[in-house]
Amino acid sequence: MEINTLAGFGFGLLLVVVCVAFLLMQKTRAHHDRHFQEAANRIDGLNKLLSELDAKQRNAREALGAKGSAADLEKKVEEAIYRISELEGERIPVVRRR
Repeated sequence: MEINTLAGFGFGLLLVVVCVAFLLMQKTRAHHDRHFQEAANRIDGLNKLLSELDAKQRNAREALGAKGSAADLEKKVEEAIYRISELEGERIPVVRRR
């Protein structure tokens, strides 16, 4: 009878230890899941900010490129006027803008 009681007590104790370990594992998992979710939210926020900055940079480059293209075109027109005036034999003063 003592062996059965001792075996039952040992089995019960083992069952309690397994249940406590399982509950601690679930708590730890929930804790880690929460941290992973917070990290994922931060990463999403940073990705959104990065895409906004990329769009602003792209717009700025396009604006500068358009301005540069207009300045190049204006310079080419001035040079063409100067060359035409040389071919016709008269010099037309060309005012260059900076």
